[in-house]
Amino acid sequence: MKKYLNKTLIVCILFLVVIVFLASKLYANSGSLGGSYFGGKVISKVPCTCNTDGGFQITLSGSLSSAGTYLENNQTKKYGRFMISVSNNLLGKTIIGGVCMVGAQPYCTPLPITKGTINYTGIGGF
Repeated sequence: MKKYLNKTLIVCILFLVVIVFLASKLYANSGSLGGSYFGGKVISKVPCTCNTDGGFQITLSGSLSSAGTYLENNQTKKYGRFMISVSNNLLGKTIIGGVCMVGAQPYCTPLPITKGTINYTGIGGF
């Protein structure tokens, strides 16, 4: 009987270790799609006329790590106000990559996206 309890205890402990390990991996990866956090003031918003997702090239001023161009598209989650406008202050997180094409088909030209695609942002009008 004692051997059975020892084996059961060892199996339970191993099971708990595996569960904790897997949960920590899932938690560490949640919301972590690459990219980085950013914050700054919107100084320009240019429509990506050749994109099918209604995207915009957003240019932010701010710290050196946040200043640059971003892609906003219909997948961007917006909190606070629901439309990004020039002079809004933004805080949020980006994901890597993004393409903004301008012009008319078939003559589309890419605009630079230096910082990535806005994954989510909080918008303030102050």
